[in-house]
Amino acid sequence: MSLAAAAALALGLGACHDDCRIPGAEDAEGTLSFTSMTVDVSVAENVMRNAPALHAEGSRAGVDVSGFIVSITNSEGAVVEQWPYAEMPEIITLKVATGYTVDVRSHEVQKAEWDRPYYHGAKTFDITEGQVTHIGEVLCKFESIKVTIKFDDELLAKLGDDAVVNVLANDEGALDFKPGETRSGYFAAVDGSSTLVATFSGTVAGHAERIQRTLVDVAAGQHRIITFKVKGNNQEPDPETGVIDPSGITVDMDVENEDLNGNITVEDDPTHPENPWGPGVPDDGKDPDNPDQSENPEDPTISFDCGKINPDGVNKASDFGTEEEGKTPAVVLIHSDKPIARLMVKIESESLTPDVLESVGLLNEFDLADPGDLAEGLTGLGLPNGAEVLGKNDVTFDISGFMSLLCIYPDAISKFTITLTDNAGATASQTLTFSTYE
Repeated sequence: MSLAAAAALALGLGACHDDCRIPGAEDAEGTLSFTSMTVDVSVAENVMRNAPALHAEGSRAGVDVSGFIVSITNSEGAVVEQWPYAEMPEIITLKVATGYTVDVRSHEVQKAEWDRPYYHGAKTFDITEGQVTHIGEVLCKFESIKVTIKFDDELLAKLGDDAVVNVLANDEGALDFKPGETRSGYFAAVDGSSTLVATFSGTVAGHAERIQRTLVDVAAGQHRIITFKVKGNNQEPDPETGVIDPSGITVDMDVENEDLNGNITVEDDPTHPENPWGPGVPDDGKDPDNPDQSENPEDPTISFDCGKINPDGVNKASDFGTEEEGKTPAVVLIHSDKPIARLMVKIESESLTPDVLESVGLLNEFDLADPGDLAEGLTGLGLPNGAEVLGKNDVTFDISGFMSLLCIYPDAISKFTITLTDNAGATASQTLTFSTYE
C-alpha cells in the first residue's frame, strides 16, 4: 500500500476492537481461585519460591513478595481487580470471558531508582460459567537493567571531590554515581531503547578528565558492571626530575555483562576510542577491512551528504520524489567513522500527523538502529533498520517516498531531524526541511 493510500485510509477509518466476552454470556459468571497460586521469583541461577501470605506464615526465600502488586485485567487491558499480594482474597467472581490476565509486579517501575530491582510476571486465563479457574504458578522475572559502577584503587587515589559517573538509560532515566557509592542502579527497560550511556567527569591527578561510552544491546535482565580505571601514561619521565606529567593520565573503562535471567557472564568491549574495530582485533590503528588506511583520526567523523537537498534551507517538496515519478530522489548518505549505535529520526510535520504515520506503521520518532515493533513498517517504506544500521559505518537514508504524501497537504512545513550516535558516544544531527507552500 502506498503512503498516500494508507493515509487516506487512516483518515476514513474509525477505531474498532473485538469484545472479549462470549456471545450470549454477558451476564454469566465464573469463579477464580487463588488458593493454589504461588509466585516464583527468578534471580540469576536461583528460583526462590514464595507461598501466599494467607497460606504460609513466613517466606522461605530472600525476596519478600507480600507487597507485590497483583492485577486482574481483561482482554482489552483494563484493570478489573487489584490488591497487594498479601491481601489477595481466596476466590473472586468474574464475568464469563476469554483473555483475562493475572499480572504480578514488584512495584510501579521507575525510569531509574537505587537498589530496587523490578520483577514482573503474567499468566492468561479464561472464565467459564459455573466453573472454578485456578491460577497456579506465576513466574516473575527480573526485568530491570542493573548497573554497578566501580573504581579501581589506583584511580580512586587520584580522583578529586568532583568526580562523578552519570548513567543514562531508556532516554530519560539517569543516576549519578559518586566514588564510594555501594548501591546499584536499576533502570526500566523500554521498547525502542537498547543503549546505555556512561559518562565519567571530574578531576584526575589535578586535571579535568571526561570519558563517555555508549553501550549497545542493553536489555531487561542484564547487569552491567562498569569499572573505571587509570589507562596509563605513555609519556616518558622528565629527564631532569624523573617525574611523569600527571596531565598524561587518562581514564579508561571495562564493562562486564551478567545476564541475570540466564546466568551468563561475558566480557563486553564498549569499543574504546583507541580500538574502534571491536574486540579481538589488534589495535594497530588500521581498519581490518581497509588495511591501507592511515591511523585513526583523534576525532571521529560523522557526515551527512544531502545530495540535491539543501540542508540549510527550505526545500520544495514537489521537486523531490521517486525515480519512477521522474523526480529528484530525496536521499542522504550518512557516514560515521565509528560503528553506529543509534540513528534517531524525528518527524515534525503539519502533514504527517500521528494518525497518518500510524496508518503506515510509524511513529513521529524512532531509532533505525533499534526499530522494535516498527521494523515492518520501516522496511515497507524502504528505510534501512536493525542490522542494516546498527554497527554499520554507512547508511542510505531515502525519504523519496514521503514526498508525494507531503504534497497531498498544501501550505505545510515538514522537518526530518536525523541524529546519529556512534558507539564511542559522539553525536551529530542534520535537519531536512520541506515545504508545500506555493
